Amino acid sequence: MKAGLGVATLCAVRLSATLTIVLAALATPARACPYEETLAVARADEAQVADAAAAHAAHDAELLGANAAWTTGLMARRVISDGRDWSFTGQIAATSNDLPSRVAAPYRTQAAEGAMLVGTELLENLILGGHSGSTLKLAGRSLRGEDGVVYVVITRYQVINS
Repeated sequence: MKAGLGVATLCAVRLSATLTIVLAALATPARACPYEETLAVARADEAQVADAAAAHAAHDAELLGANAAWTTGLMARRVISDGRDWSFTGQIAATSNDLPSRVAAPYRTQAAEGAMLVGTELLENLILGGHSGSTLKLAGRSLRGEDGVVYVVITRYQVINS
């Protein structure tokens, strides 16, 4: 009889530990997206991200177009690591987004040379936030590619006026 009582007690302890773990998991707040806080900030009138996060390719199919997210992300990382500091104040304009490099660059600056803005998550959030027609203060890194195109990865933006 004592052995049976011991097994029942052991099972109760296991059940209790399992319930504790399940209840602890349920008590922890869950997030649908691990980048929720970053995205919420980026949809504001001003945002800044770390260089490593700035190199993430956009997810929006309209921004990527027929280009590959892989080549876009690869170019973004290259611009961040090998490029130089860059800043711009003005407006951006949509492009045909059909570079031979297959890098998504759906917008360019409206300056004389028109640097191509690489389709990253920060650019995506700026555009989806409705700021594409605004006067912007942009900062990031730029690199002239072998194809002669000036690629820019934005690491910070501020909306001057909407």
